[in-house]
Amino acid sequence: MNCIIVNDDISMRNTIEKLIAQADDMDFLSSFTSTHEAGMFLEGRKIDIVFFDIQMYDADNLYFIQNIPELTFVIYIPEFSPFATTSSKSSSAYLSESVISRRFNRGVNEARLFLELIKKENSNISDDYFVI
Repeated sequence: MNCIIVNDDISMRNTIEKLIAQADDMDFLSSFTSTHEAGMFLEGRKIDIVFFDIQMYDADNLYFIQNIPELTFVIYIPEFSPFATTSSKSSSAYLSESVISRRFNRGVNEARLFLELIKKENSNISDDYFVI
């Protein structure tokens, strides 16, 4: 599966990139800090998964979302709150090790299922499935 990351947080981009590298069936193509650059990259390329930070402060966010190809699975990445844990570890270390990894795996498994259904059904399955 071809993947890109659209996120303006370097720490989150690096974490997701490492998780993609650990998956045998995923190919990391590029990361972007703006939706404009990512949108240009999407043109003419087959991208299976977009990891997208929905809280980026980019004026083109809505335009980008509306123009993602229908058969591309989008995993929305929220900004994590520093109050999400009471662990003695720093919040970024805790999130990187457990929460992000679990959510990443859950999202990628949904993407695999979606993409497999598209191949088997050979129909416009994007009208039937909406995953957050």
